[in-house]
Amino acid sequence: MSTQPDEEEDIQPEDNKTLPNNPGMKPQMGNNPGMKRLKTVWVTQKTVPFDDDYEKVQQIGEPGQFGKAFRCKRKKDGSLFAVKEISKARFYRLDRSAQRRQALLVAMQGEIAIMRRLKHKYIVAMESVYEDKHTLWIVMEECKGGELFDRIRKKQRYNEPEASSIIRMLCEALYYMHEYHNVVHCDLKPDNILFLTEEETSPLKIIDFGMSRVLPRLQSLRDLCGTPYYTAPEIIQGNFSHSADMWSVGVIMFVMLFGFPPFYVDPNRYYGQKEADAIYALIQKGFFPEVRKGYGPWFPRKIASSEEARDLMSKLMESDRGKRLSAKEALQHPWITNGGPKQKPNPLVQIKNLVKSDPNIEEDPKLTVETLQEFARFADNRRFKFAITALFRDKFQEMRPQHFQNLKKLFKQMDLDGNGKISYQEFEQGMLNLTDVNLNKQQISKMFKDLDVNKMGEIAFEEFLNAAVHDYLVASDERLYYCFRELDDDEDGKIRTAQLKQKIKELNPYNQADELLKIVDEADLDHNGFIDYEEFLRSLHPNFDDTPKWFWEIQKDVVINKDKDKPNDNNNGNKPNNDEDDNKE
Repeated sequence: MSTQPDEEEDIQPEDNKTLPNNPGMKPQMGNNPGMKRLKTVWVTQKTVPFDDDYEKVQQIGEPGQFGKAFRCKRKKDGSLFAVKEISKARFYRLDRSAQRRQALLVAMQGEIAIMRRLKHKYIVAMESVYEDKHTLWIVMEECKGGELFDRIRKKQRYNEPEASSIIRMLCEALYYMHEYHNVVHCDLKPDNILFLTEEETSPLKIIDFGMSRVLPRLQSLRDLCGTPYYTAPEIIQGNFSHSADMWSVGVIMFVMLFGFPPFYVDPNRYYGQKEADAIYALIQKGFFPEVRKGYGPWFPRKIASSEEARDLMSKLMESDRGKRLSAKEALQHPWITNGGPKQKPNPLVQIKNLVKSDPNIEEDPKLTVETLQEFARFADNRRFKFAITALFRDKFQEMRPQHFQNLKKLFKQMDLDGNGKISYQEFEQGMLNLTDVNLNKQQISKMFKDLDVNKMGEIAFEEFLNAAVHDYLVASDERLYYCFRELDDDEDGKIRTAQLKQKIKELNPYNQADELLKIVDEADLDHNGFIDYEEFLRSLHPNFDDTPKWFWEIQKDVVINKDKDKPNDNNNGNKPNNDEDDNKE
């Protein structure tokens, strides 16, 4: 819990009235023989008094389960913030079980530790934390624009360009959380998305990290959590990770565009736990990505929506986690990059289902930070990546056709002389045109050399594509496991190097079988003729094979606000919890 020395604390009756003392009883123990002294619990540690630095202005909203929220003013400069005032005594009143009370306190510690590490323009900023024997205060930036839930209720439905902007901001925040900090929110819903100001174009802020967890790759969570309407099927099944947040994004997008949740039951027929169970049963049947009559987990025929929007929602509310879009992949979807649909949705076209056009191809693909990261992750000396990704090019093209086509167009844009190869000069010019990051020529040169697998002084489309295929595979643990199982022909949990070589000879990807065969032996780390799952992961998995350090060095000015993990300097004696505390469940 805390290194702070324990202090004894008297837990008073609910009405907080002092009872007369009986002879022989310690002062203030009252006349209730069932009352006892309990040691003070410190969520963080004792700090200077909250009132020394802030004064409360007015209450915000209604009291919650553990306390109240106030607008407060910082005394030294008059700046306004919001503060959550949490009564620690309520931990005991709500649940006297020591085990469950401990779980509540650890969850509170985890929420504070997570908020300390997350510093992003679309995540609510924690300013400081104060604590004494009885109360915990969490000071945060004030969001005056209200909840997304209230805006949806007021508008009834968002138009697609407006919704696209909000979903983009939400995905940027999740990309930052998932990619850089391994944080799973676990309770994304319109109520937990606030707006900084009342303007329609206000930036959003994700709030309420009470259920959030820091979850390293190759691990999963098992606790049922979240709000039923927005819960991913794998949460109900008790085995989930970061991709569960992306399902919630799909549901939020659906609610914004259609004005009702896809998984819904009549509250007049179901209530309480029965309502939750009925919703869970619907979720486990899955979302049906087709236009139908009526209202349910499908696209309603009476409400127009674009092909692009339906495509994105379908790929977010995908029950197969290996096929579901990651936050980074969602940011590259045309509905996000184009700020909505190319054309205004036509309800007649939707009703008659006359148009079968492909919404997935951008007309003007851009070299983005996300694409640069694909190059950066792939560009290192572990050439086994090249052999494996070459085998799964067709799978990538099948599952991410828009990304594949966009890469072809991007390659064509960078190939200025049209000879089917990208020279160093062409590559350098394309990289220097990427305005979101500051690449120097030394970094560009290293990336080019590592992408140029054949060392010919030029990059072919196949080498360009391999970086994207690798990034697709490592984005999901389920995809990596699928890849391993596909190569494990006799299903004994090992890839025989002889079998892998035979498969390479048969497929001859990129007409480079001879080169790939030389690479295979490098991945057999103990040279026993087998590649087990650990060796496989060490060659491909991002936690075993990190993105080059130079990539993170240039991220300081990126729009996604990649910041170094620094404790929030509150000047009030607080210290951030150790990272080990973040992993407690």
